[in-house]
Amino acid sequence: MTTHQVTWYQLDSIGLEGAEIGPVGVVGFSLDNHKDLHVDGILGQDILHHYNYLLDYGKKMLVIDEDNSLATSLSSPTVPLMETKGRLVVMVTPKSDRKKLCSSGFWSHLPGGV
Repeated sequence: MTTHQVTWYQLDSIGLEGAEIGPVGVVGFSLDNHKDLHVDGILGQDILHHYNYLLDYGKKMLVIDEDNSLATSLSSPTVPLMETKGRLVVMVTPKSDRKKLCSSGFWSHLPGGV
């Protein structure tokens, strides 16, 4: 395992495709040893959740939906997200009343246990 020392910065704002958010905390580190990645930086969900976006894995690109035109052009079903305890979660309604039972050991592996 490789570890790197990083520096944390507090920025007044950060802009992405013309939209600014802030203040925001970021970490800075060199990607010089990873030139094969062909990246300028790494964006996490703490930044991306401020935007409507599409990850196109096939084309290896991130599309920011500035005017909601992308969202209205999608024909696939959308899934609403709910924020809870600082995290985005997908709420899923079961399609049947059937229940699945799990051993009690399963629950101990969940965050916070049950």
